Amino acid sequence: EVSEGLSEAVCGDDKGVVTFRLRGEQAKVCTVGAVLRAQNARVNMFNGFIRVEVDKWGKLAPAAEDTPGGKPEFEVCEATNMSAVEYELAEA
Repeated sequence: EVSEGLSEAVCGDDKGVVTFRLRGEQAKVCTVGAVLRAQNARVNMFNGFIRVEVDKWGKLAPAAEDTPGGKPEFEVCEATNMSAVEYELAEA
């Protein structure tokens, strides 16, 4: 938990990992080893670091065989952490 009502969780696949920012009930589905389905997620920058958020227009739920994308099996590649890299935002 980062602050009241806001949590962060590291999620990944066979390509790498990223940090998700979670609100309220979303944190309950983020358990170790769970395969999740993120629908309409977006990337936001927080202090130069990537965070993925699923807002009220999106959905974060456990993956199931009968959902789009199914429930794939893979080894998580923790060597590539996209949220560990600090990015410098260019001014327009």
